[in-house]
Amino acid sequence: MFSPPKSDIISIIIHVNNKQNNLEITSLILSHLFEKILKIWYNIDKKKGGYYMNKTVDLLNQYLSDLAVMNTKLHNLHWNVTGKAFKQVHVYLEELYDDVFEKYDEVAERIKMLQGYPKASIKDYLETSKIKELASKDISTEDAFKSVSYDYGYLKELAMEVRIIADSEDDFVTVAILEDHVAFYDKVLYFVRQTLK
Repeated sequence: MFSPPKSDIISIIIHVNNKQNNLEITSLILSHLFEKILKIWYNIDKKKGGYYMNKTVDLLNQYLSDLAVMNTKLHNLHWNVTGKAFKQVHVYLEELYDDVFEKYDEVAERIKMLQGYPKASIKDYLETSKIKELASKDISTEDAFKSVSYDYGYLKELAMEVRIIADSEDDFVTVAILEDHVAFYDKVLYFVRQTLK
C-alpha cells in the first residue's frame, strides 16, 4: 500500500497527477490526508467504528459515576429521613431519585452514541464519584435538604462544565441534554432554598 511521506503532501498529489495521471493513487493520498485530519479533530478509532470525543466522554463518565452514587444517596435519604413534613419530603426524595436514574441512563446511552464505554461497575463509580455516600441512619428533613442542596449544586456545576466541553467539540446533542439537566438542577436548588428558609 502506498504511504505518502509526511512532508509536502500537496506536491506529491500534483506530481502523481502530472506524471502518472493515476486517480486511484491520488484518491488514496487524499483519503490518507483526510483521515489524519479527522484523527486530530475527533480521535477516530476504526475499531470503534466512528468518532470518540475524549474530553466529552471522559467528563460524561465522571457525571455518570456521580449520578450513580447520587441515586443511592437519594434512596438512603428517602428511606431514613425523619421529622417535620416527613411524608412530603419522603415523596419528594423519591421524585428526585427517579429523575436521577433517568439522567443516569440517558448519560450512559449518550456515551455509547459517542463511541465510548460508560463506566458500569460500583467499584468504578466509587473510585470516580465526588458525591459522598451517607451512613445508613436517621437524618432530619433539614439535613436531608442540606445534603441535596450541596450535591445538586455540584451536579449543576459539572453539567455546565460538560456542556461547555461538548459545545467546544460541536456536540450539539450533548449540549441540549446537559442544558435540560442544568435547568432541572436550578429548579431543585430553588425549591430547597425556599424550604430551608
